[in-house]
Amino acid sequence: MVGRTPKGVDITRAMELGKMKHEVAFACVERELGPEFADHLTREPRYGKNPDTGRYSLSEQWDDSLVPDIVLHLVRNANRIQFIYDFLFPCTSKSKSNPLGVDARNLSTKQTKYTPLGGNQKPALVTPQLGISR
Repeated sequence: MVGRTPKGVDITRAMELGKMKHEVAFACVERELGPEFADHLTREPRYGKNPDTGRYSLSEQWDDSLVPDIVLHLVRNANRIQFIYDFLFPCTSKSKSNPLGVDARNLSTKQTKYTPLGGNQKPALVTPQLGISR
């Protein structure tokens, strides 16, 4: 344990390293895509489910919300999702050698999680070992 959140939840070394790796990945995406796609790219948007329609949209709702790492969308409209990307930085040697998990379970879990948001393709998992996986 390297610390605690304001709510008292333990922060592990793996969690802290993952946070640091995400910051580097976000900086890279913003540097490479930001100049041309600034109006099409949103970092960690939060989508909540509308109880009346059952559809997801941008929200400030924290409970039961979905927060993909990167969303590419129509100009200045993060509700019109084109592509979803979620980063995964495996820590153990076993997970590094197979970042998608046994039977691609990590990939399948992320795709199932974010599919309700829509998009032009299946949500993608981005790992240092394999790049973009769908």
